Formats: sequence, structure tokens, C-alpha cells
Amino acid sequence: MPSNPHFYIILNQVAGTGQAASIWPKIETQLKQKQIHYDLQLSHYAGHTTQLAFQFAKFKYTDQILLIIGGDGTLNQAINGLQNAQRGDIPIAYIPCGSGNDFARGVGISRDPLTALEQILSATMPTAIDLGYYHDTTKNDHGYFVNNVGIGFDANVVSTTNHSNHKRLLNRLHLGSLA
Repeated sequence: MPSNPHFYIILNQVAGTGQAASIWPKIETQLKQKQIHYDLQLSHYAGHTTQLAFQFAKFKYTDQILLIIGGDGTLNQAINGLQNAQRGDIPIAYIPCGSGNDFARGVGISRDPLTALEQILSATMPTAIDLGYYHDTTKNDHGYFVNNVGIGFDANVVSTTNHSNHKRLLNRLHLGSLA
């Protein structure tokens, strides 16, 4: 990682039922105190992070790092944006602020956003992670994933859980991973 990195930040303010929006001022304070340069883009709707990451990949400056602040879905969209731009070489940093943060838990990223920021700033080299690719012939859809993918019963359970009133309530209480 460059000694004085420049981050292109994509912030999904609604991740974790607003947790990302509430943590941003603390992250911003740390970046300013450490004199870290960054550009901030807000993701405003489903799929917007994919577009923002794609645009970033097409016009990336030297030594910029894509920093995602959001949940697993926000990270997934960013990865798809970079892959769609054929720029898998761009390093991605991730501060988990979602309801479950399964990816962060699986790869050892702190689920405390400020600790995750410190992990990013102290990193000396990016860590390579394998991507998966899927093609759904039923919907003629395709994309990349880094966390997990499910079909059949597994996918139905996840979909039902993510759209349930209980999940929304748990998210509001910042207990979404219990769902």
C-alpha cells in the first residue's frame, strides 16, 4: 500500500439500518487527523455502488484505493463494478457497517469500524482473495461474489429472512446478524 494513500470512498449510508451513516463522522475525523486524502461518493439506491465503482475503475488515478463503507451487499456491488470494468487489479479496502458483516467475520476484518480503519491504514500489502462467478440461466443474470452464493433451499431461506419483518426489527436494534 502506498505510504500516503488516497482513498476513493463509497459510503452506503443505509447499510446496517443507518449504522454506516452514523459512523462516517468518526471515520472522517480519523482520516482528517491523519491527513489521509480521500474523495467521498454516496450510494443512493440499489445498484448505485456498482455504477460508482465502475466509473471509478474507468478513471482511476495512480495509487488510489477503493474504500467501501457498508455491508456485504455494498462490498459485492463494488466488486461487480470493478469486474465489469475489467479492473480486478484495483485494491479494495472495506469497513463493515452492515447488519451481518459475514465477509468481515470470515476474513478477520474487525467489525468495529474504527478498528477496521486502523487495520486498513496499517496494512503494507493487499491480500489477494478469490472471487466466484455465477451465471443464473433462469434470469439470464451473472456476476461475481466474494462471500457466498446459494441456490435452492439455502437461497430461499436467505431471501425469506432478508425480507422478513423480524429482520427489519433486528436491524433497527443493530442485531441483524441474529436473523
